Amino acid sequence: MSESAIDSYLADMRGSLSGPRRLKAELLQETRDSLDDAVEAFREVGYDQHEAESMALADFGTVAEVAPAYQRELALAQARRTARWFVVLMAAQMFLADESWQSTGAWSDRQPSALYLVFTRFWDYSQMLFVVVAVLALFTFGLGVRYVSAPWRFARITGMVTLVVLGLKALASFVLLAATPNLASGILSHVSLTSPKSLLTLVGLAIWVLPNWYVGISAIRCIAVSTARRLGTADLGRRRSALYP
Repeated sequence: MSESAIDSYLADMRGSLSGPRRLKAELLQETRDSLDDAVEAFREVGYDQHEAESMALADFGTVAEVAPAYQRELALAQARRTARWFVVLMAAQMFLADESWQSTGAWSDRQPSALYLVFTRFWDYSQMLFVVVAVLALFTFGLGVRYVSAPWRFARITGMVTLVVLGLKALASFVLLAATPNLASGILSHVSLTSPKSLLTLVGLAIWVLPNWYVGISAIRCIAVSTARRLGTADLGRRRSALYP
């Protein structure tokens, strides 16, 4: 059975879009439903199937005309996801960092230097600022779309800033781990193949590392989605000729 013009159109649309799979599937399904309704309407007034499909596609718009609006929606969705998980990650790990400080006996036998205290205070405030910025980004990508003319343009910035912050976070964690005398030894003391606490310690380390990896992947996807390429002009002409012979 030959592929219909609508099937070919949706295949082109699917290939031109990049973003969260569930939303992408929903957009494509909505497109198919709209086109099927239009075809049915044209069939009811006397057009054959081929004519009805061609007219429905002409009314709906070419892939090059429709895809940018869909891509903006996908970029917004990916940016919201990145900002949301970034807020959760930063808030949770700020709490876990304080707990690790206390449970491992950091600075139990000496007082931290003034420079160390300045660095930790600066980093604490920096993390709070990052969370506030991420919350503002969530507002921009949510209710804020009513007040910002082109909120999807911030999607790429969201991904890039998130990657930069994750890099700074990794660097700050390394500095604090190296500069805090009992922190590394306290963590390592719980890691032993014969200790029943080892599994919990390893799970705790995984909870610390894996969310950073997940948010980083989401940020990379955010950049990719917001800069997704469109169909080239020559390619679009060839595909349009196939759709509308």
